[in-house]
Amino acid sequence: MEINRITKSIFIIFCVSAMAFLSSAALAESESGGSDRSDTPLEERLQKEISINFRNTPIEDVLRAMAEQANVDILQSPQVTGNVSAVLTDVPLEE
Repeated sequence: MEINRITKSIFIIFCVSAMAFLSSAALAESESGGSDRSDTPLEERLQKEISINFRNTPIEDVLRAMAEQANVDILQSPQVTGNVSAVLTDVPLEE
């Protein structure tokens, strides 16, 4: 149960962060007159496929590894604590 709660918290934090970044990127693009590119750099990085394999690893280490692979910043809420066991193979960071 603890892992499910942690996973949901991570997902919520990530989604909120991603929405904030995407909103600010869209606002900046609309203010600068837009561009012909369909994806912003952040959207491209969210599509980056990552692979991780952790067993009973502190959540901050898992988040750090995911952030490094996708070249994005992930902020951890103080309420998100615990260890994670997960195997992800070629999964887009957005998922």
